[in-house]
Amino acid sequence: MKSTKKSTVDTIVNRKEAILEASLNIIAKKGFHAAPMSQISLKSGVGIGTMYHYFKSKTHLINALFRYTNLKIYMTITEGCDPGAPVKEQFFYLSKKLFQFFTDHPEASSFFLQYIESPYGLKDRIKIYNSKSYQQKKTVIHAFYTIFDKAREQFLAKDLPNFILFTLSFNSLIHFYGDIQVGLFKPEDSLIDKTIDAIWDTITR
Repeated sequence: MKSTKKSTVDTIVNRKEAILEASLNIIAKKGFHAAPMSQISLKSGVGIGTMYHYFKSKTHLINALFRYTNLKIYMTITEGCDPGAPVKEQFFYLSKKLFQFFTDHPEASSFFLQYIESPYGLKDRIKIYNSKSYQQKKTVIHAFYTIFDKAREQFLAKDLPNFILFTLSFNSLIHFYGDIQVGLFKPEDSLIDKTIDAIWDTITR
């Protein structure tokens, strides 16, 4: 009986992941509006009826995909980060790992950047700003908030809410990444380090 239950759970997880990965691939290339549920169903190999059983609407699917991608980024950038290291070193570590993730996972980065600039992302930002519990989940914003809290305790951070510190740092990083992607800059380590250092100076005293 336990084996049957485990098999059922595994099947659900695999189907959901197949749907999310198919959505990621299509949305990254074509955008939200050119990614119909029928096409996602076809690419994922999961029937349209089953898809709607797991995700009741396209909006629900897109929001789930953001959480899925957000968790992947969080797990990647926080792995190996020493919580006992100086705060500036932790900020550098997360920032460089975030930049590397975007470089190594172009589909995930394309979707992530589309999402945060979309109406979906606007609603999410409002939720983040008003929800303490949301800020404590395994998300990119939680990873950086942890560092901002430490910087504030050490009187390093500027007297601004974490949300603004995150906006100043994260937006600068992603726009810099976008400039490199379109060829305005070469992805040289020294330039990336100098940029992160300048961002740190922006949010600290």
